[in-house]
Amino acid sequence: AILSFQWCADPDGNPATDDDVPDVSSNSWGFSPLFHGVPEGDPTFWPSIDVCEAAGCVVVFAAGNEGYYGSETLRTPSDRITSSVNILSVGSVNADQKTVTGFSSRGPSGIDHFTKKPEVMAQGDNVRSAKNGGGYTSMSGTSMACPHVAGAVALLRSAFPESTVYEVKAALLFSAVDLGATGEDNDYGMGRINVMDAYNFLKNNALIGDSKELSITSEQTEVYLSLHGGMANANRNYMMLGSVSGTSPGIPLPGGLVLPTNWDFFTTFTLLLSNSVFFQNFSGSLDANGDKVAILDIDRPADPSFIGTKLSFAFCTTPPGGYDFVSNAWDVEITP
Repeated sequence: AILSFQWCADPDGNPATDDDVPDVSSNSWGFSPLFHGVPEGDPTFWPSIDVCEAAGCVVVFAAGNEGYYGSETLRTPSDRITSSVNILSVGSVNADQKTVTGFSSRGPSGIDHFTKKPEVMAQGDNVRSAKNGGGYTSMSGTSMACPHVAGAVALLRSAFPESTVYEVKAALLFSAVDLGATGEDNDYGMGRINVMDAYNFLKNNALIGDSKELSITSEQTEVYLSLHGGMANANRNYMMLGSVSGTSPGIPLPGGLVLPTNWDFFTTFTLLLSNSVFFQNFSGSLDANGDKVAILDIDRPADPSFIGTKLSFAFCTTPPGGYDFVSNAWDVEITP
């Protein structure tokens, strides 16, 4: 496997060229901590995967087929949680495109017993597949779901050949059709991929907030969030827009959009705090690559009446002459 990733990073053996690097690597394999004697979050393959993606090849992994055993059943390396898309693990839905298949491995990741997994879903039930020895047959497994996502990556790369590995995977993640429990969950992740919506996400030069890097404890006063806007948003200013439960109808966003109160379409985060939370000073400028590690300051005055409050927020860039609404959105709920 490591040799395969090394080949993907440089197929022609000439490190001075990059036009030989494949657009995507589809991985229908993994080691189960339940049965293969490997630790959860085993990092053996991480360096070679990172090198492969640094060269420009999108890597996607099947989540695993141990869902019948319950939660925390993802295989490794698909259980990795370095960022919201690394590893981008793929679960399986039935042919109805709506319900999770029983075998599809469930989250959360066994690394921290918290981070939701898998990331996205595709059909893995009764999929027409090439047969060893010739001909075709119908097969089921997350190994059948993962190639659907690889094909989606190929389509997006054909439309946006300059898109980065992160941008393509994030577009699929944040445009997915929500299934199961509202928001991100440990059965469906963010939901079933929607290639057209992912295309529109990239077309609109979306500003992406890396949600998996959001880590909050009751003692924190700052949260770091990586923003990725790409070269189209280089040097632009950005700002946070928000809404608090009880306000109506929400916060108007540039372009006539409204951030609804308690928006939970994409994902939900819970702040485990004993009092109220205020977001402040959450603005700045993206760098020459269109990226920024933004700092979210948290002020927590002793006011338990704010427990249960939900705060919804999104980001926009502020080019000259107006605003662009260009990000995914979150709900944050304040709980005891």
